[in-house]
Amino acid sequence: MFDKKLIFLLLVSITGVLSASADKNNIALGKPYTWSMKPNAFPNGYDGNSMCLDDADKTQLTDGELADRCWWDKRTVGWWQEGNITITIDLGKVMPVNEVEFHLSSERAGLRIPRRTTIFVSNDNKTFLPDGEMVK
Repeated sequence: MFDKKLIFLLLVSITGVLSASADKNNIALGKPYTWSMKPNAFPNGYDGNSMCLDDADKTQLTDGELADRCWWDKRTVGWWQEGNITITIDLGKVMPVNEVEFHLSSERAGLRIPRRTTIFVSNDNKTFLPDGEMVK
């Protein structure tokens, strides 16, 4: 197992990065992150609903809250995008990571989940190594 400072994700919404310790704490909880493209789903709402795009998107991926109503839920962070979206979580220090958990929208009503989600890790935010993958 590699020690990991940063978790680098393509096309994903994160619900937890769990430590390698027995208690499996969410070590990404409240941690800052950056993205390659700002969330852009439903910028003007839909049918009178404000939908998911809001200023809280800057913290919602690591706040520990799980959205349950898809795009209508303000806790959801979403993108209209063909191609890769990169999300980088800074854990603040090098630490072992046991698993990465994330919650994706369903594929209903024309919404799509990523065909592939790849996890990369880095100790220096410069060199990233692949460490896991989910394929649809």
